[in-house]
Amino acid sequence: MRIVGIILLLVLTTGANAWFFDNKLDLRIQTSAVIEHDVPTKFVTMNEKQRKIEFIEWILPIVARQNDLVMQERKIILKLQNRELLGIQLRETEIDFLNIMQLKYGGNSFDDLLARVNVIPTALVISQASIESGWGSSRFAQEGNNLFGIRTYNKDTPGMKPKNNSNANFKVRSYLTVDDSVANYLLLLNTHHAYKDFRTARSYMSHVDAMDDHALADTLFDYSELESQYIEMIHVHLNNIQKLLDDLQ
Repeated sequence: MRIVGIILLLVLTTGANAWFFDNKLDLRIQTSAVIEHDVPTKFVTMNEKQRKIEFIEWILPIVARQNDLVMQERKIILKLQNRELLGIQLRETEIDFLNIMQLKYGGNSFDDLLARVNVIPTALVISQASIESGWGSSRFAQEGNNLFGIRTYNKDTPGMKPKNNSNANFKVRSYLTVDDSVANYLLLLNTHHAYKDFRTARSYMSHVDAMDDHALADTLFDYSELESQYIEMIHVHLNNIQKLLDDLQ
């Protein structure tokens, strides 16, 4: 009788869990109403020491906001993956959500998608933003809200030609808001084939719960024409930014 009771309990428990996981998932991504529209002009004339501090204070909530949107997408994908593993048939709206995510990020499976839909460490984001924008003082940052030197080869995409290379076959992209710039940078690292090693390293680090910003920086060899010299610049900025972040806390 005891064995029968245990089997019955397992059946009832399994049924309860199946009912629980069959509840409709909330597929909405909660967006903040706070959007940073333009890079402050004060960064142009500010002394370097003060510029670094104020740039970090200014960009921190922007990076957090955009990373949070990516994390919300990731959590939903993880829940959908769990449903599939439990043998629960996905609803049409859930399949539509996955299709949208695959169109946005690429990937042919849950594992591929989850390797792409993930956050970028804050200090690494700020390091690249500070290098590429001169701590917010560059022309591309001030006039185009571009903090990461991201280029476009599409003539219909808004952008600016480098002043010292007006015949360049590319433009440095212009963004309506700073949030758009940060979002596009996150998407670039999460999707472009040049950063596959970055995503592979991040997936492993996420799995062992040991994120290493410097090791991730070593995978960004193709981000700049400066190549290894650029990697060294990131390492220096990472060290300085982490110290400043520690001081701000």
